[in-house]
Amino acid sequence: MKVSIVVPVYNEEKFIKNCIESLLNQDYEGECEIIVVDNGSTDRTLEILKNYPVKVIIEPRKGTAFARQTGFLSASGDIILSTDADTIVPRNWISKYVEEFKKDENLIALNGEVKFKEVFNFTSLIFKIFTPIVLKIERMIKGNNSFAGCNFAVKKSAFLKVGGFNLNFITGEDIDLGNRLKKIGKIKTINNPVITSSRRFKMGFFKSLFIYILLNYIFLNVFKKPIMNNLPPIREIKKSNILAFIVFAIILLTFSYFEVHAQLNKKLLKKPYIIYQLNSKNEVLITFDDGPSPWTKQILDTLDKYQIKAVFFLVGKNIEKYPNEVLEIYKRGHIIGNHSYSHSPVLIFKDYKTIRKEIDTTNKLIEKLTGFKPFLFRPPYGRYSYIMDSVIRDLNMKVVLWNDDSEDWKLLSPSGIYFKVINQLKGGSIILFHERKNTLKSLGSILKEIKSKNLKFINLEEEKI
Repeated sequence: MKVSIVVPVYNEEKFIKNCIESLLNQDYEGECEIIVVDNGSTDRTLEILKNYPVKVIIEPRKGTAFARQTGFLSASGDIILSTDADTIVPRNWISKYVEEFKKDENLIALNGEVKFKEVFNFTSLIFKIFTPIVLKIERMIKGNNSFAGCNFAVKKSAFLKVGGFNLNFITGEDIDLGNRLKKIGKIKTINNPVITSSRRFKMGFFKSLFIYILLNYIFLNVFKKPIMNNLPPIREIKKSNILAFIVFAIILLTFSYFEVHAQLNKKLLKKPYIIYQLNSKNEVLITFDDGPSPWTKQILDTLDKYQIKAVFFLVGKNIEKYPNEVLEIYKRGHIIGNHSYSHSPVLIFKDYKTIRKEIDTTNKLIEKLTGFKPFLFRPPYGRYSYIMDSVIRDLNMKVVLWNDDSEDWKLLSPSGIYFKVINQLKGGSIILFHERKNTLKSLGSILKEIKSKNLKFINLEEEKI
């Protein structure tokens, strides 16, 4: 598979040497060409490039969109990789992208994370700290990171199909390209980071925040176009202050919290394998989280008394502590679901491999004890992400959330738990309990009240949700 790498340059004498040498030091054994597109350099950039086996093209029209477009159209590779002159790529950068394309023929484009190298002022420090957090949040919302010109790969056929870069964009042409590619095929963010310069943050905190977050991200993703038609070269370093940091942190945290929950609720809950309420108006489902526990058998006794079946979402590390309770749940005819291995509150921020291991490990523990392979999953704390969603789809499982929270995790009294459940109760309720002492004390009265309302307890042995 032939690969072309395109690098736009403009007065890059300080950076171009390290960039090119990192590209020439790749472990990829296939055919590869490096195309450098000069955008009117007046320093020693072109002189330095004469020392390397790269193809140099001159693009007189100013702007990275023109430079990238010229380079991409000149590329002869099946796959085109994009990076910048102030960026250093790891030795396996090319091979990682190629391997991913070979594994999934439906992929048309890939990208990886961008990490900032140096810290020279307060602004660069803040962006170095917060950028990984922002990227994780973006993956949760969109399923992938927006394209950055310094680190993405695309099949040339797909690039041509969408018409290449938008030449009307002075900045943000990379993000725009990624958004248009996503409309015609599968794109994916993988673990293939590059190291780039922090020089783009020399202009001061608020200007950096405006250009690289408001301009390049929000406007391009929401309004599909930038709001500036001129982006001058960055030269001078300006100071920032602690007030700027506080404002930025408040904006970031507030926006992130509401955006994540709004977007996930709107998009993910529409998927047919994610259940947060029952379709029937005269049925309810009882569920228990965080077990097995010292109270499991007594909870089972109470359920038996009222002839009710439930779903127990078990935590892997607790299964290892109470294996007999797992067997008891299964023998008494209840369904066992997966609630991850560690019940980590930050599982949504983990990568695919980590999440897959959490779920796989717990599934294997349950299957080894009971012979039953779980098909239901409940994310810890109900926090669900696009990466987690990919794992669930690959495992062919279903996600069960809830719409009636007992809030027994707040250590409410038995009467407090009772009123929380009953006040929310309706046909179609999925009730969330946890294996707690006060839950056990309130359970009998809650089940009795539900039965008095002529609601049917769904039995997952007989019915599929």
